[in-house]
Amino acid sequence: MKKLILLTVLAASLFLVGQAQSHDLWTAAENPTAGQPLTVVLGYGHGYPRPEAIAPERQSIFYPLEIIDAKGQKIPTKQGDVNFRFVTEKPIAKGSYLIASGYKPTFWTNTPSGSTNKGKNESPGATSCERWSRYTKGVVNIEGAADDYVTKPTGAKFEIVPLVNPAKVKVGGDVPFQVLYDGAPLPRVEVKGLFQGNTHTSEGVYNYYAKTNKEGKGVYQVLTPGLQYLIVENIVPFPDQNVCDKEASDATLTFFIGE
Repeated sequence: MKKLILLTVLAASLFLVGQAQSHDLWTAAENPTAGQPLTVVLGYGHGYPRPEAIAPERQSIFYPLEIIDAKGQKIPTKQGDVNFRFVTEKPIAKGSYLIASGYKPTFWTNTPSGSTNKGKNESPGATSCERWSRYTKGVVNIEGAADDYVTKPTGAKFEIVPLVNPAKVKVGGDVPFQVLYDGAPLPRVEVKGLFQGNTHTSEGVYNYYAKTNKEGKGVYQVLTPGLQYLIVENIVPFPDQNVCDKEASDATLTFFIGE
């Protein structure tokens, strides 16, 4: 079995809407090696970190998976052997890359007959509604690369921006970060994280908890080598309460720390 370098994990922890909490979303790169095509997994399902085939009726929910190089260029990919795996069309060079995807704004409304993806105004008997969006980002550094471009915002609606390339940080060091929402710092918001070897469960157990300061900044202390990821949520009242109750979103940043 190939070793997966997991780049982005979006875990649904204790969401109010049943369907939203039942799935995880993440991306993963399989054995990134300079001079070889890069294979990336878009994982969505109940069994993180084991990806599942994405049901045809749900494929339209996701933004296209993008691999972005230090020049801001998007590297072309093609679908692999299954619909959650993507492969670059050409071999990839040594360097730093971002992998990004997301989950388009989607209604999750509870009704007496079950959950629906329509707003309350279109769901008879609706008891609660959240519209969820998700934004994923992972840093990949191949063969010792540590380009600083990964410390710049990508322009996503919601993102965690590392203020140093994690490749420059060793165990015991710190990775400072900033949370941006609509391009502005998001202050006093909780950021959670997982260390290498831990997997998220529906109980929402994390290794790291912190709140951003008034500038939306925080510091993640690296205690173990390997995969690290941070996740942040933002939930506000929906602009039209006749349509839905809450506008909700989350964003993750995932990166590797060497031995």
